[in-house]
Amino acid sequence: SEANIGPVLMAACKMESPGLLRKCALLLLAPHTQLSVFVRLSLLDRCFLHDLLEPCLQMIHRPEHLIEMTFQQTCKFFTSLHHRCPLLLHPSPSLQFFFCYMKE
Repeated sequence: SEANIGPVLMAACKMESPGLLRKCALLLLAPHTQLSVFVRLSLLDRCFLHDLLEPCLQMIHRPEHLIEMTFQQTCKFFTSLHHRCPLLLHPSPSLQFFFCYMKE
């Protein structure tokens, strides 16, 4: 369930359980899940599921939400996020494209 997705996902990573990882990833990427995009991205990054960051980033509909997330200190995926943001935001006609510089 959403309430314990963090510990379950971390355990699935440590056990290298593809079935459990897949189930957790499906829950994280499900639109009905009530977790914030930031929490989803943090969990995916912590478990090195970087191939799933892009579909998760596509859940962001307003550029200012992306900028807010990049300034949160607990965010550990700055490099990955920095390289994927332009690719995801630029093609969308409804979102204005921004270059943002992140503190290191």
